[in-house]
Amino acid sequence: MIEDILAIALLIFLAKMLEDVLIRLKQPSLLGWVISGILLGPGFLGIITPDKEILFLTSIGIYLFFFIIGLEEIDIDGIFSSLNRRYIFVSLLSLLLQLVLTVVIVELFQIDIFQALTIGVISAVPTASVVAKVLSDMNVLKTKSGLQSFSYALIGEIFGLILTGTLLEIGVTKSFNITLIVINFIKVGFYFVLAGFLSVFVIPKIIHVTRLYLVSSEALVGIILGLLLFFVGIGSHLGVHGVIGALILGLALSDIATEDTIKSAVESLKKISNGVFIPIFFASLGLNFSWSFLMSDILLALTIFLLFIPIKFSIHYIMLNIFGIENSKELSISMLARGSVDLAILASLLNYGIISGQLYSLLVFIAILSLLFYPLIAKLSITVSEDVPSKKMPFLPIITRQLLGRIKVREVVRKPLFLYWNDDYEKIISFMEKNDLENIVIVDKQKKPIGIVTLKDLKEEKDIRKVLKPIRIIAKPNDDLFTVLEEIAVVNQPVIPIVDDEGKIIGEISLQDIISYMVAKKK
Repeated sequence: MIEDILAIALLIFLAKMLEDVLIRLKQPSLLGWVISGILLGPGFLGIITPDKEILFLTSIGIYLFFFIIGLEEIDIDGIFSSLNRRYIFVSLLSLLLQLVLTVVIVELFQIDIFQALTIGVISAVPTASVVAKVLSDMNVLKTKSGLQSFSYALIGEIFGLILTGTLLEIGVTKSFNITLIVINFIKVGFYFVLAGFLSVFVIPKIIHVTRLYLVSSEALVGIILGLLLFFVGIGSHLGVHGVIGALILGLALSDIATEDTIKSAVESLKKISNGVFIPIFFASLGLNFSWSFLMSDILLALTIFLLFIPIKFSIHYIMLNIFGIENSKELSISMLARGSVDLAILASLLNYGIISGQLYSLLVFIAILSLLFYPLIAKLSITVSEDVPSKKMPFLPIITRQLLGRIKVREVVRKPLFLYWNDDYEKIISFMEKNDLENIVIVDKQKKPIGIVTLKDLKEEKDIRKVLKPIRIIAKPNDDLFTVLEEIAVVNQPVIPIVDDEGKIIGEISLQDIISYMVAKKK
């Protein structure tokens, strides 16, 4: 036990030091974490030998990793507004083509069918989290092309995780039992229904009850972590990879994570995750790495490399162009991102004995190369035609900060001007022109804001669904103006709906309203 604790300590120290080095070199911090495991493992120094206790502790990191992605990176409204059925169809079709082609070619080298399937699944699965991180660093994640690239990769990643669950079932039983595969897909479907129901109707109530009635300020952190492990455990029991459960929980909490108490608990959990658990998970992946793959068939290794990068890019690029989807180059490049979910899948497959250590090391090596080169390819190839949201203001004068921090939104709010989702197109145009409005909030039947449209976009496209922009900032009457102003600076949203406790619109403010208020107060 003491040796395991010392091993974890070494992993943490080296992972964080290399993280800092890689950040300074403008490389993904995740690369530093994996390299730290490789350096300490059998591949180099041989100081740490992976065992079940170490791997169990480090596995928590991947679930926290996907929880945070669901919480912060995935904008459901943005995804639905940037995708359509053709994107989903092409993503899945291209993924299946990649999978089949890889399995067929690899089997020519007389590779075991289970390992061939493993190579096929890993080659097909992209890593949406790496796409999100790179595009976020480039300040293009929230643009149209950025959202499309991330969403396209996410579709492939989720489908790949479902395939992985089936692959694990096949690999453990060592037989192609169609009944078993069908049952597995039924269990996956049941899990999504169950997780969706809990996310919408149960989880938010548990969080609010905890916040209102438990005295301990740290209680909410424990409850969220407990819910995370519950989602993961139920998913794993039903044959669904635990990261999907973690992702779903993150999405479930994303809508309420802006409330002060919940935000504080989430921030505490993020510090623990990013400081310890996520780095040591990716570091632990390097512990199983060795240079044995250099002794393998060089032609096979080269073939796998070609299948993973140029051939995969070509399949997606060709299919996207056949179906006439815009930004085909950017979407195809996003499929080259590797280094998190694929490594997590590899770790599971290695632990179940489905792949050899030699194959594992080869695929980890390719993932490291991708981590190095994908950001460079993305920066050179991805062009941005949309305006990038303005960055957060680096500094505000202390006096202004104090002043705005003491002023509540209710003191500035004005009467809302809004229209309903099902209002007639001509009525919307007429209303906006009559009131000299460039933007207006759209609400549902319950008067809950669902998006913002601009007059310019409506005149170019009559289908409101295609021009409805997601609302990223919603304030309440007791929120302070400084927080709202900071959010406006980040998101660049023209109008902010003010809602009551039921989420119904009761007012609105804009940056101009805040400036006018400040000028009036100064006078």
